[in-house]
Amino acid sequence: MRATLLAVCCLALAALGLAACAHAPPAATSPTSFRVEVAGHGRPVVLIPDLAVSGAAWDTTVAHLGGRVQTHALTLPGFAGQPPVEGPILPRVARELARYLRERGLQDVVVVGHMFGGAVAYSLAVDAPDLVGGLVVIDLLPCQSALGEPDEPRAQVLAEARETHAVLASRPPSVEQQERRLRSMVTDPALARQLAEQGSRSSARALADAFLELMQLDLRDAVRALRPPALIVVTDLTYPPEAWETILARWRLQIDPIPRHELVEVRDAHHYVMFDQPEAWFAALDRFLGIP
Repeated sequence: MRATLLAVCCLALAALGLAACAHAPPAATSPTSFRVEVAGHGRPVVLIPDLAVSGAAWDTTVAHLGGRVQTHALTLPGFAGQPPVEGPILPRVARELARYLRERGLQDVVVVGHMFGGAVAYSLAVDAPDLVGGLVVIDLLPCQSALGEPDEPRAQVLAEARETHAVLASRPPSVEQQERRLRSMVTDPALARQLAEQGSRSSARALADAFLELMQLDLRDAVRALRPPALIVVTDLTYPPEAWETILARWRLQIDPIPRHELVEVRDAHHYVMFDQPEAWFAALDRFLGIP
C-alpha cells in the first residue's frame, strides 16, 4: 500500500498547466502571489487547481456553470508560468486568498480545490470560517500521508516524501516523463501530451516544495470543527482495483468526522475527473451549489 500511496501523490506532480482564460480580475488593493481569472456573476466560487496546473484546468467547469455563479480561477505561484515565491506555498496562498476575498467583500464563498488546491481549500475553511460557505475537495484527505497501511508509520511515509522532494528539486521530470505519468491521470493521450508540454513552465523547486507541504499537512483534528457543508469527491481509477474497497474505508475514517459532508465516488475516472467524467463531476457540483 505504501507504493500505492506514494504513486498517487507523485502522480499529482505530473499535473501541468493549460493556457489561462482571458478574463481580467478586478483591480486588487493588495498584490497576490497567485493569478486570478474572474468570470460570471452571482455567488463567488473559487477554483484552485492541482500542482503545476493553471487556472484554465477549470475552463470546462467555468463553461458549464455558464455565468450562473462568479468564478475565480487561480493559478498558484511557481506553476504554469506564474512566478514562484520564497518560503512555504500553502499557508501563504491561504492567507492571501482570505485577504483577496475580504478586500472584495465576497461572502458565502464556495471554495473548490483539486488535490493541492484541496489542501488550500481545507486550510482556508479552517483558518477563515467566516468567509467559506461551502467546501469542495477532489482527491485529497485532511491528512494524505496517513492513507497507508495501519502498520506503516506516518513518519516513514514522510521520510520517503522528503527523499522524493530532494529528487524533484534537483532533477525535475522531463516532458516525456510527465506525459507518461499523466497517462495514468487522464484518459485522453493528446491531453496528457498537451499538459506535459505546457507544464514544463512550472518551477521545479515549487513542485518539490508543494509536494512536501502536501504530504506534511495534517488537518484531521481541525476538520472536526468545520462549519460549512463539504463535498468530497474521490475517483476510482486513481487506485488499483484490488485496493479500492480498502482505500475507500480509509477515506471514510478521515472524512466521516467532518460535521456536514457528502462523499461522492466517481467511478471510471482518473485523477482529472473534470476531464475523464465531466458529466458526473458537473452533476455533483451543481447539486452542491443548488443549481437546477
